[in-house]
Amino acid sequence: MSIFLVLLLALVVVFALKGVIIVQQAEVVIVERLGKYSRTLESGLNFILPIIEAPRGISWKVTQRGIDGQSYSYIKERTKIDLRESVYDFPRQTVITKDNVSISINALLYFQIVEAKSAVYEIQNLPEAIEKLTQTTLRNLVGQMDLQETLTSRGKINDELRTTLDEATNKWGVKVNRVEIQDIFPPADIQASMDKLMKADREKKATITELKKSKQKENAPLLFNLAEIQNECTKKFKIKPDETLEIIQNLYEKKLVTYPRTDARVLSTAVAKEISKNLNGLVKGYKDEEVQAFLNKMITEKYSTNLIKTKYVNDSKITDHYAIIPTGQGFENFETLPELHKKVYNTIVKRFVAVFYPPAEFSKVNLTVNVEDETFYASGKVCVNQGYMEVLKPKNQAKKATENAQNVENAPKKTDDTAEKESAKDDDATEENNLDVFKKLKKGQEIEVKNYEIKDAETSPPSRYTSGNMVLAMENAGKLIEDEELREQIKGAGIGTSATRGEIIKKLERIKYIDINSKTQIVTPTKKGEVIYDVVMNSMPDMLNPKLTASWEKGLDMVAKKEIKSDEFMEKLESSGLLENSILIVYGDHGAELQDLQDVKKIYEYNGKDYNENIENLLNVHIPFGMKNPDVEGQKLENSVSKIDVKPTILNLIGINDKFSLGEDIFSGKNYAFVKGIGYITKDNYYINGKYFKREDNTGIEPDDNLIKLMIKMKDEMFLSDTIIKNNLINKYVK
Repeated sequence: MSIFLVLLLALVVVFALKGVIIVQQAEVVIVERLGKYSRTLESGLNFILPIIEAPRGISWKVTQRGIDGQSYSYIKERTKIDLRESVYDFPRQTVITKDNVSISINALLYFQIVEAKSAVYEIQNLPEAIEKLTQTTLRNLVGQMDLQETLTSRGKINDELRTTLDEATNKWGVKVNRVEIQDIFPPADIQASMDKLMKADREKKATITELKKSKQKENAPLLFNLAEIQNECTKKFKIKPDETLEIIQNLYEKKLVTYPRTDARVLSTAVAKEISKNLNGLVKGYKDEEVQAFLNKMITEKYSTNLIKTKYVNDSKITDHYAIIPTGQGFENFETLPELHKKVYNTIVKRFVAVFYPPAEFSKVNLTVNVEDETFYASGKVCVNQGYMEVLKPKNQAKKATENAQNVENAPKKTDDTAEKESAKDDDATEENNLDVFKKLKKGQEIEVKNYEIKDAETSPPSRYTSGNMVLAMENAGKLIEDEELREQIKGAGIGTSATRGEIIKKLERIKYIDINSKTQIVTPTKKGEVIYDVVMNSMPDMLNPKLTASWEKGLDMVAKKEIKSDEFMEKLESSGLLENSILIVYGDHGAELQDLQDVKKIYEYNGKDYNENIENLLNVHIPFGMKNPDVEGQKLENSVSKIDVKPTILNLIGINDKFSLGEDIFSGKNYAFVKGIGYITKDNYYINGKYFKREDNTGIEPDDNLIKLMIKMKDEMFLSDTIIKNNLINKYVK
């Protein structure tokens, strides 16, 4: 009995010692039963059957430092397999380059066992196998490169090594995460020659054989038109052109800036004579410290505000509206603006202030140098007087700090503004140093050559359009016309108008013809867009040619100048067949977009008419409007119409009874008017400048939900009719 208890106790001890296995986190153990794979033990407490089951070990290379300071490696059997990333110091290897130069390379390998079973059973000695595979792969790679390429292509070697090793070790259950080449050692004699050559290059002298110094002046850029400010805001704030227009429209409605939908980049003579009012308003009302400093300097330095004879004033380059500038008013509304709106306003203000500053001045140098019988040409310029650039100096990207790790940890973080200021200081210091160098240059002087090299290069394709510079491209589409006369005709017009270009881009994105990256604003065509382009190009190529627009512009311009009659222009269109299935609409621009009744008064007085302070006068402000339909006999209507009436009129003309539009068929004899942006007029009431009134007696009323809904619907209807005119959307209804 006692012997049995002893045996039982011995079995318990053996089981406790051999049958209980504790596996650490990020480790596994392979268990075999009677020499055959059984299972993989995960982290935690595990049990096996002693004698019948046993852990299967894996060979692993271990490196230790001996008492002599040297590192020694040996292979050790491990039963627990570590799944963490391992670093393997690949010993220095001798390899031969393509040009038969023996070099030594050592590297670090970062790999990880992802499948323990494969690491145990698919390869006998994993570390050694990886080492041998690395040797072979490295020799093959370097054997395809010459010495120069090897020394300059560490990144390429790292990437190709990692890819090759990862593919080869995949069946071993190993993932090679990265390979880092530490050092590349050429033979001592070659290294000495390289050092000597580098020293010789450093000590080379160049003789200045020709030297030309000159002064150069650069004036501030022209003021913003809509396309320019849209492009600028896309670059600075990564917003789309239609968003920019919406923001500037808001600034305009709050009387902070002038009218935004303009193609002009200059001022009229009349505006230039009164420009001091704008400046004084900014001085008194705009609280931005930076802008105030610029304005104060203008006053202190007595910069001229007389723009009349400058390039910023040109009546011939203004059609309806002059450039976008700050009014110097409306600051009571400024603080309630969103932050982005303030930034856009500040951009407009700075461009405006910059035109009063003197030109930037540069010192320019062109020189010819001779180096060992070879001739080189060089040029450069240094700013000696910032002038307007003090206001519009491009913000340099903050330089990235490359501080030591132990210093970075406790170093105070710098704000973007601080980084930009420091970067600007560095740039100023560089400019001063360059200027000092320029002054010392003389013909016949020997100068040190630090380095030179010959490079093969290829021309790069143009950068992709952004939503901002796409607006500029649309504005200047006429440059693509080969016919000189037509090109001149469309100059400054292009595709669309200042008011519609942003909406065109927005629509192209909405109907998925283009994609716009939200971060970079880069525009790319979609597959759908490319298909549409191919269809139009093969069926109606003239629709993609700005020449068609230019010819129409030329015809309309000739009518305006009374060089031909309007009937002649229409006859030409009819003879071309363009009007057979077309409805042609001609209308005035911005006519009814009035700020208040005083604007109506000005129109009346200009035309020598009597004016009464009554909203009904808006109905009598007639804006040119014409509609040509091949199926309708010509007639003249005296009743007031608006663009809101376009949709119901056209639908009725083609036989579709439109019962839901707020507008009226212009042939019905009913009056209907609409004031875009600031209000509307119905048969019963009107809304203007934020207030509601009854039409019968002009008394004020409180808006209810119905009135507000009506106003919103009016705006939607207005937009739809406007879109039908400009984008041929009638096809949508016909289908």
